[in-house]
Amino acid sequence: MVATQHGSSNSLKVHADPLRAEQAALESEVFAASGVIYHDRVKRLRESGIEGVTRPMQRIMTTLVRPIGQWIRDWCLKARRAPGRGVPALPYLEAVTDPDVLASLTLRVMLDQATKERRYQSMAVKIGGLVQDELRFEAFAISHPALYDTLDRYIERRKVVDVRHDYRREVLLHSCEKYQVVWNEWPTAIMLQVGSVMIEAVTSNCDLFEVAHRKGKLRDCALVVRATQALLDWLQREHSILAALAPIKMPMVCEPEPHTRYKGGGYLTAPMQKPVVRMHGKDREAFTSEHMPVPFAALNTLQRVPWKVNEWTFNVIMDLWERGRDIPGACVRSDSPPPPAPDVPRESSEYRQWKAITSEAFDRKIAETGRRLATSQILATARKYLGRAIYFPWFFDFRGRLYPSPKYLDPQGADLGKGLLLFANGVPITERGIRWLRIHVANCFGVDKVDFDSRVAWAITHERDIHAVADDPLSNSWWHDADSPVQALSACRELSQALRAGPGCHVSHLPVMVDGSCNGIQILSLLSRDADAGARVNLLPADKPADLYTDVRDVTERLCRESDHEYAALWLEYGITRALVKRPSMIVAYNGTVSAFRAYVEKEVKERTRKGIQHPFGRYKHKACMFLATLIWRAVDEIIDGPRKIQRWTREVASIMSEAGQPIRWTSPSGFRVTQAYPKYNRTRVCTRVGGARARLIILDPTDKLDRPKQRQSLSPNWVHSHDAAIVHLFVTRMAEQGFTDVVTNHDCFGTHAEHMDVLSSAIRETIYETHSHDWLNQFKTELEQASGLTLPDVPERGTLDISKVLESKYIVA
Repeated sequence: MVATQHGSSNSLKVHADPLRAEQAALESEVFAASGVIYHDRVKRLRESGIEGVTRPMQRIMTTLVRPIGQWIRDWCLKARRAPGRGVPALPYLEAVTDPDVLASLTLRVMLDQATKERRYQSMAVKIGGLVQDELRFEAFAISHPALYDTLDRYIERRKVVDVRHDYRREVLLHSCEKYQVVWNEWPTAIMLQVGSVMIEAVTSNCDLFEVAHRKGKLRDCALVVRATQALLDWLQREHSILAALAPIKMPMVCEPEPHTRYKGGGYLTAPMQKPVVRMHGKDREAFTSEHMPVPFAALNTLQRVPWKVNEWTFNVIMDLWERGRDIPGACVRSDSPPPPAPDVPRESSEYRQWKAITSEAFDRKIAETGRRLATSQILATARKYLGRAIYFPWFFDFRGRLYPSPKYLDPQGADLGKGLLLFANGVPITERGIRWLRIHVANCFGVDKVDFDSRVAWAITHERDIHAVADDPLSNSWWHDADSPVQALSACRELSQALRAGPGCHVSHLPVMVDGSCNGIQILSLLSRDADAGARVNLLPADKPADLYTDVRDVTERLCRESDHEYAALWLEYGITRALVKRPSMIVAYNGTVSAFRAYVEKEVKERTRKGIQHPFGRYKHKACMFLATLIWRAVDEIIDGPRKIQRWTREVASIMSEAGQPIRWTSPSGFRVTQAYPKYNRTRVCTRVGGARARLIILDPTDKLDRPKQRQSLSPNWVHSHDAAIVHLFVTRMAEQGFTDVVTNHDCFGTHAEHMDVLSSAIRETIYETHSHDWLNQFKTELEQASGLTLPDVPERGTLDISKVLESKYIVA
């Protein structure tokens, strides 16, 4: 029986057994289809001559590069001592400084052609040619280092075509010719000699390839290189295993199996079931509903929520899709061609600007291609489940955060996916619910930095637009400009229906969402009791919502005015906006670095350039963005002192634990058990100038030691995430205890029916208050000391934040 909702008027009721039988059949169908998709992909790569990019082939590369590289070193040593005229290939192989590079090049050629028989001579010449190219491009890098680095970055960005191994070679050969890099071409005989040594290196170190004779049509004996039967059998087994490991996760048509242990819940059939927590380690026996009752209860509550596809919104989006029109907020259907090349010298600033615009257009084309594919997959999934109740199995990450298993269409997806989903259960909506629908519409349009009454007033002012969208969404494009267009479209329709029906006469199915204010800083402010930082992230009652990002922008602008640096005036002229500082400020709670700040600033500058707002930094954009990033960093330190103290303390704790070789284990406020133990790897990087990427291959040798820098950098964000996950666990179970089971969460976002939003708001405030009334800092310290036997530094001095004020804060989630 489908779970019912408190106050539901039209719960969907179905017989469980037929649905379970149908679901089991669907899982078998999906499992089989996933295998077909996987094998088709392998077949296409094989036919394209690039089978070496598959996971089994990459495993072979990682395993064999080192022993083959060592064999080449030993061979060169013996060849130097050989009597007589010497070995022709020796000086050419010795010219490559790293034998592991030679091993990588050879394996790439042989694995790409592994399942095809190839003439020995042609394969040896090809390998010898790649070795020549390696040395040629090394000479290019030495003679034109800056140009080579520019080309290398240019090629690296083009991931879509990088799978064609010849692409890098084509670009670099063209550049060598253009800049007249002198190179004496090797005779074919030398390339054959070099390639022959490399083929011998592979066949001497493994039983995966063999050199054999094959009768030719002209009665000659052709020498061939081919895979051994051992390799072919191994590949067949590995591909079969991988095909089984990657089934496509889809929504379910019956309630998922409850999770009670590490593995066994969610989907009905064993091949589709995955562990309830994504983690590495040996603590799996702790992940049971007996040891962690609250987290498991929350997860099982979420996956019992019945959903359905919003048929009206789906039809609107499909109409746009079938007409070839853009899907607002999801994808652009056609790419804008870059401007034609100007008839000016290549050294001119105008030509360089054209190249930058063309490069950005290429990057946008790649991104939009991916968005179009994702949109197509979301719509196909939605079409499959039209008119019926669906469910989403959920799982934990190692910090306790909750995620739905299905891809594409899910409650935590992009705007399109969320806008296409409704609760299957409906609730009659009164004036109170209509108020929350108005707030939700305003939020979808980005009117979320003002108080609730102002959002309601904004929705009332735009009532005519809302009705117009509901009546004819194809002709009225007002909803296209919303921050979340598809969710805005669904919200306009829902609000219009509720207003026209009148209070109590419309049954609403729409999830209404509210969002935490910079949730990571909220949690660190609660832990540090920083009243000033807490006020900036809405932990304290106020007449209107505070906005940390605006505060950071104001301080950053002040610091810029106080600076006499040459970039300061340019930034003030260009404009320091809230958008420039928002993403850097968001990652503060997660130990974001100055370099990460710079990357986000540069990304926003690129976005403004795409919209036609040109920056004044010229070729020094990177340095200018780093300058602003340092100012944002200083502004954040000035504004949120308490949270920064907590972060510094956790880094110190992690350093002490890591130096002692101790993993970091703690229990979250909901009882979820977290283990942070990032192993240290010995990394060997094999870099080639011909292969598909600058770092052609990274060989990782795991050790029994911990990665100290990663342990130190990761503790604060992982600890914060475990706390926001605990709030979700406790909130969901609190709502369920009160009879409200139609809820949805997205880490720090919470939603339910409009009619029950007042209940949700109270439940969130009470959960946060009760959770953080406890001294989690000292409990964390005590738990680590008892487990490790170490003495850790005292927790930072706390501020004066009155936690009870959280209960009065209307905008803690808004």
